Amino acid sequence: MCSSDLFGQYIIPIGSLIVFFLAVFISSSFLLQSVSAEKENRMIETMLSIVDKKSLMFGKMIGLIGVVLVQLILWILLGLGIYMLVQNQFNIDFPIDISNMDLSVLPINIFLIMSAFVFFAAIMTGVGAIGTGAQDSKNLSSIFILLAIFPMYLMQILITNPTGSLSQFFTYFPFTSHMILLLRNSLGAISGVELIFGLILTTVYGLISLWIALKLFELGCLMYNRRPSIKEIFRYLKG
Repeated sequence: MCSSDLFGQYIIPIGSLIVFFLAVFISSSFLLQSVSAEKENRMIETMLSIVDKKSLMFGKMIGLIGVVLVQLILWILLGLGIYMLVQNQFNIDFPIDISNMDLSVLPINIFLIMSAFVFFAAIMTGVGAIGTGAQDSKNLSSIFILLAIFPMYLMQILITNPTGSLSQFFTYFPFTSHMILLLRNSLGAISGVELIFGLILTTVYGLISLWIALKLFELGCLMYNRRPSIKEIFRYLKG
């Protein structure tokens, strides 16, 4: 295999992971900042006097999803435009052959990125609602972010053995499933049945996270000066 083919083989996985981190972790953190700041300065009281809690939370998420979609489209178009301009105008030969890339994986990758955004945006919304302020919510969210990025420390193992037991575990663990499914799909290291099951599972994770986020938003958005206890949270989720 020539160097251009070898390099091109990892363009889609690397590019997908970069877009994943930019779209998911950076964008979803906007919701955390927005909810926690509005709660801290009590602006949320005014907003809830106009709309109900459910409409407010989902309105925030839908608006940010639109922003993320526009960002994704712009990044893809900008990247392709720069590549074609450099190739045609400056006659620079990149060690990349786009014709040999498997672009059929991109629709599933985009779905996983958007699904992951919904999942983590819901988590950030819930955390922002139960925190006592912006800094407290940020400290709480770091736990979930660490769980999500932990596979990055093992990325060499995951890339060299994408079908191993470690990859299998992270494929189905809620906080890492989106990223590992995206990686394995980009590398062509996942069966059709496993991919379908993984997509269904990530969708279920997203729905569960939205339900929990709504409950936490209802519980914590008007609770000031203290954070609800674990016991209170479980009691409210059961009720």
